[in-house]
Amino acid sequence: MECGAAPRVRQLATLDFSDGFRSKVTYYILMLSGNSVHALNEKEDVMPPIVKEKSNYPFFIFGCPRSGSSLLSRMLNAHPRLAVPFESHVLSMFYPLLPYYGDLRKAEVLEQLVCDILSTDVMRDWVPPVNKNNVLSLVRVNNLGGIMDALMRSWAQSQHKQRWGDKTPWHVQYWPQILQYFPQTQFIHIMRDGRDVAISLFRARFGPKTAYGAAKQWDKYIQEIECLKRAVSEQNFYQIRYEDLLQDPEATLSAICDFLHEDYSPHMLEFYKNPNLYKTDHTNMNNLAKPLLHQNTMKWRTEMTDRDLYVFEAVAQSTLRQQRYEVVCKNPSLSQFEMLSSRFLVGPAKKMLALLRNRKGQIDALIRWRIMARLMTVDQVLRTFRAS
Repeated sequence: MECGAAPRVRQLATLDFSDGFRSKVTYYILMLSGNSVHALNEKEDVMPPIVKEKSNYPFFIFGCPRSGSSLLSRMLNAHPRLAVPFESHVLSMFYPLLPYYGDLRKAEVLEQLVCDILSTDVMRDWVPPVNKNNVLSLVRVNNLGGIMDALMRSWAQSQHKQRWGDKTPWHVQYWPQILQYFPQTQFIHIMRDGRDVAISLFRARFGPKTAYGAAKQWDKYIQEIECLKRAVSEQNFYQIRYEDLLQDPEATLSAICDFLHEDYSPHMLEFYKNPNLYKTDHTNMNNLAKPLLHQNTMKWRTEMTDRDLYVFEAVAQSTLRQQRYEVVCKNPSLSQFEMLSSRFLVGPAKKMLALLRNRKGQIDALIRWRIMARLMTVDQVLRTFRAS
């Protein structure tokens, strides 16, 4: 997969979240020169005091599905300044449709796009719900980034918080557009052993249901993250491991707060006390309503069949090693027939059976098809569906 493979756009208007605490010009000069903002205050042989300059820049949480991104978003949402709602799917669903909406500088076009976003099934899961008129009043730039910012700020304001973050795993495919819309944004990636990810995907209402499919998805996701990592500075990208978050949550969350220039809050460890349930599958929802499950790691050693382990490592052994995870099978490999069979026969059949039981996924798909049918011709709908 090519880095940043999502469609490119014309020069996008960007949003400034500095709120006056530093000039935009100075910020860019410092970033381009490789210096930190604190360098302005440094004097020869004098160590300046460490002061966390709080900002309202947005941040994005990435993680291959079933890697702990829901847990991390729930924890950060418990911070008194940070607002991380349920998944938004704004970019993954609506960026490909932008050419069919027309000129977003027209009030009626902008309002239609906002109405469509709010009509999706994932947005109906937000508690409290977002008010359309409030979102429209908060739009500062008439593009999809401006709408997303207004949507997130509207929800953050309802929580009496100052800074928003988005947790939509497949927004990783749109990181170039995110950087164009929000140049100062920060990215947090949560990494989890792909074999544990696979076990969790097998039980989920979505995603691949074979070891081959799970390995391909995990490997593809991590490679996209590597592309993002190479494209941004250390000040804008931070990676944690799910296993570290479970083993030492306070230290891991404290490091994240340092990265975000936020004060650490012990409230993040009480994420499970949030009375609003996180709308995900039943098992994950129950886990997020309980204290941290410290032992929820290396389940593949006891729960993964020998065959599934062999297949997963045959596909993703290079990435497992790259991310410092142990590979236990000796020189695993698959024949061409095994790969084709899993990709085109077994995998799709199992995924279709899962889809038939996934009522939430069916509703989401119907809403998307309804929006596409209103905007596009039949041929355009089919081309967009194949591309996604």
